[in-house]
Amino acid sequence: MVCVPCIVIPFLLWVFHKFIQPWVLKFWNPWAKVEAVDFRESGPPKVSKQISDYAVISAKYI
Repeated sequence: MVCVPCIVIPFLLWVFHKFIQPWVLKFWNPWAKVEAVDFRESGPPKVSKQISDYAVISAKYI
C-alpha cells in the first residue's frame, strides 16, 4: 500500500507547476532577461512636469 504523502505531494506539485507557477512567473520572474537601455543615442528619459502640477501638490500640504 502506498502512503498518502507519496500520492498527495506529487499531485500538489503537478497542480502548482501546471496552474499556479505560470501566474506567479508573470509577476515575479527572477530568471527573465533584463533588457539594457542605451541612453547614449537618445539621451536621458525626458520628464515633463508643469508648474501647475507642483502648485497642486504644494497646495495640498499648506
